[in-house]
Amino acid sequence: MAGCLGDDDDEEIDLVFSSGGFKEITLTELQERGILEEEFDDRGYDVSVSSSSENTSLYASEEADIVDVSPLEAAQLGTERDIQTTVVSVLTPPYPGLMVRADSEYDPDVSGSLEESMQLLADDGLFAIGSWAGGDVPKYRVIMPEMFDLSFEEDDGDFEVTTADYFALPELLADGEVDVISTSGHYGVAPYMTGDEPELTTLFWNMDMVQEMGYGTGIHNAWTAQTDFVDENPEAMEAVTDAWQEGVNILYDEADDLFFQDEYMELIGCQTEEEAEFVYDWAIELNHPESPDNFIVYDDVELTDEFVSNEREYLDRAAEIGTVTADWDEYVQFEPL
Repeated sequence: MAGCLGDDDDEEIDLVFSSGGFKEITLTELQERGILEEEFDDRGYDVSVSSSSENTSLYASEEADIVDVSPLEAAQLGTERDIQTTVVSVLTPPYPGLMVRADSEYDPDVSGSLEESMQLLADDGLFAIGSWAGGDVPKYRVIMPEMFDLSFEEDDGDFEVTTADYFALPELLADGEVDVISTSGHYGVAPYMTGDEPELTTLFWNMDMVQEMGYGTGIHNAWTAQTDFVDENPEAMEAVTDAWQEGVNILYDEADDLFFQDEYMELIGCQTEEEAEFVYDWAIELNHPESPDNFIVYDDVELTDEFVSNEREYLDRAAEIGTVTADWDEYVQFEPL
């Protein structure tokens, strides 16, 4: 934690990020190439990096200095734990979304429209998510009432919802045990998308829906820290931001190699090169029929004025719905570097 000194008297920083996917590939490459350590060392810090699905909880309990949570999660933590957070740079848009079985009654090509599919799912479908604590859930809480006049809540919502491991969801859907899943192209859907006839089809990707709602592509993950930490350690935030920009450049420049390495294929839900090719086409080339309209990792990490304005409007809308409190801006600050 910040404030502790290592053997060389550099201050120690704990960086914790949510595990898996493109972020883990990027951060692994930054560590193996010595880029992350160098950026921190040049500024007088030692950095300890770990991945955890409990990164938000570790942050709330002050067991992590820098984390990759969203502004919305930070706003919720602010109310619950009286934590003030500063967002300094962007990582990813809200890349998860909803998929159903192709040619099922919930496929818009069968039902007639996306709106009809959503109503059918609310009427009699089984909705599966990874966790109610997942970063995708808050987006559904805003998207559903805004776009479909439906509520997405753990208690008294319009959908029957169950939970399972994110990477187990595609199989549950393909086997007919659930009817719609919250997922992403790199969350284990590849085996069901590589045959002559894909077994799954997309209803929508959250980032595209948020953009359609007028809030830009949104922020799913951002480099954040408690405001006191940022005020006291601005160079640490510069270090992680500069390193991440280098990492993103590596990801996009070398994805055609990285995605096919054995140690990384599992992180993007693939077992074969054909499946890795699907993820590459889906995420990097954006040329697969099921690709989102936007990249799922921002290629420029700068927290621009446009990002800040859009996110403020989005959080205001979330407050109207009750996903965050109306005083969210007392707990979340945006401070571009």
